[in-house]
Amino acid sequence: MDQFDTPDTSQPGYPAIAFILKSLIKWPSKGAVLKNMPKLIKCNFKRCRCIIDCTDIFIARPSSLTARAQTWSNYKHNTIKYLIAITPAGAISFLSPGWGGRVSDKQITNESGFLTRDELAAYGATLCIPHFTKGKKQLSAQEVDTARQLSLVWIHVERVIGWWKKCKILQTVKSVVPK
Repeated sequence: MDQFDTPDTSQPGYPAIAFILKSLIKWPSKGAVLKNMPKLIKCNFKRCRCIIDCTDIFIARPSSLTARAQTWSNYKHNTIKYLIAITPAGAISFLSPGWGGRVSDKQITNESGFLTRDELAAYGATLCIPHFTKGKKQLSAQEVDTARQLSLVWIHVERVIGWWKKCKILQTVKSVVPK
């Protein structure tokens, strides 16, 4: 099992950050998001409700081979990954349960409990993701412009993630992972 839900007796001791912080993380009303939206985002993405990204948190190397395999990431050694959503103003509005570091961001996004593209469409919402050059030599001028605008918004979630990783509660993650 690559997802670390809590409480879960099959994975005792795994960081339960999403569970611990659940009471502090609220999905804000549309009015609250619009009222507090920064001008930069309002200009290009006036309907933006949240910005999402996945992030890793380093953990100590578990002595259990199963836990070690689940949390191993070729890039960052042993980690637990989370999907985080923030409002345009920078408030955390969603935090997924933790996943082993080897799981892809795409899988976490699809299986985290966050709305999928089809579910978003049912609410009249859209998912904006950067374009990729897959199958072509370069992006069109329109795709480059859209990617540039998205990167200006994406910087906000990276700032929040940076702040979040500095929080004292995350400093204890290394000590609660099973040996």
